[in-house]
Amino acid sequence: MPLLTKIKLNMKTNEKEYVYLWVLDFNDNQVYKYNIDKKIHEDYPEHCEEYMESLGHEFSNIQWMVSPYDEALDENCGWQVAD
Repeated sequence: MPLLTKIKLNMKTNEKEYVYLWVLDFNDNQVYKYNIDKKIHEDYPEHCEEYMESLGHEFSNIQWMVSPYDEALDENCGWQVAD
């Protein structure tokens, strides 16, 4: 099934699960988080790279990962690093 058809089918059902695409973009010194439909990511792992490219991220100067977590750890929120 084509990706666009799969996206449209998923939009009809309101039950979406997401994974999160985190992009560290060294071109503008920003961190970006994008919601990615979990099923699409599982079926089409190359979707993330195509999506980042469509948004204008330059692959030569970014780092990225997909995570199930939608928040970044923040030292001010109580986590501690083991000594």
